[in-house]
Amino acid sequence: MFAQSTYEGVKNILLPILVRVTHYNDIVPRLPLALMNFRHIGTEIHYPLYNNIKLFNECKDTQTKESSKCINSVITFGIASHLQYLGVRVSRQCGFVSGLDAVLDYLVEANLY
Repeated sequence: MFAQSTYEGVKNILLPILVRVTHYNDIVPRLPLALMNFRHIGTEIHYPLYNNIKLFNECKDTQTKESSKCINSVITFGIASHLQYLGVRVSRQCGFVSGLDAVLDYLVEANLY
């Protein structure tokens, strides 16, 4: 585990160049919960539509408050948008196919998703 001073030094060096990408209503970027006193910091790039890479919002988070204009502006959340980012099936990038992939395949083929 990093000592606090080491963590602060690394954070101060990397923070200006780190970008967090969030997609549609993906639940994973919301974890851990703010209720657990966790905060994301830095710049967030949020793609609010499922398969549109041209439309995005850029938000600056601080140590005390996450922006309410990016992923935190989305009321619903789901796992399907975590499995596919901007048209790329990321769940298959490591050769892993889950039961959720099979469901997503069915929904896509049936034009239901």
